[in-house]
Amino acid sequence: MVFKKGDKPWNTGTKGIIKPWNKGLKGIKTSNKGQIAWNKRKKLHYDIWNKGKKGLQVAWNKGKHFVHSGSFKNGHDVPKEIRDKIKQKALGNKRWLGKHHKKESIEKIKNSDYHKNLGAENHPNWQGGIARLPYPYEFTKIKKYILKRDNYTCQECGKKGKEVHHIDYNKKNNKPENLITLCKSCHSKTGFNRQDWTNHFQNKLIEV
Repeated sequence: MVFKKGDKPWNTGTKGIIKPWNKGLKGIKTSNKGQIAWNKRKKLHYDIWNKGKKGLQVAWNKGKHFVHSGSFKNGHDVPKEIRDKIKQKALGNKRWLGKHHKKESIEKIKNSDYHKNLGAENHPNWQGGIARLPYPYEFTKIKKYILKRDNYTCQECGKKGKEVHHIDYNKKNNKPENLITLCKSCHSKTGFNRQDWTNHFQNKLIEV
């Protein structure tokens, strides 16, 4: 029922008639103070574990060792040799934990042919260092337009996208047809096999 302007209050003409709901109920009050306990004069269905005991009680498992729930039953302790094996298995192969290579070993690894061949120009994804170039000023404005154009949706997976990717990896080429919205996960994948990704996104734009 909704009260409207002009309606009479529900208690009109009841002055002195309405009585407290608990009037005449002995021992029961509206507050917690003075209420009768729900379990008064009721017996517990279980025995109290420390009934009749005085002083500080000793914990039931004081002085007991780890007891395996499988092979070793009936309270038999697991032998120390087996406990050590379980511990080592749980730790796994961590023989290098807390240890470090010697300086000579570090230098040897740095100067190895494997590391030299992966440095900068020798890396298969090397593009002349264009990734370190700053974004042009106009990219900030065009980025908002691209996000709105793509409805803030990743054009690869369909999830929410907040990043704009240059299809040809050229930061200076800020034409709308060279920009596409991606999510963080899909954008991180474009760092590898760049030519394949370029062809993939160009074909996707042609289909649209």
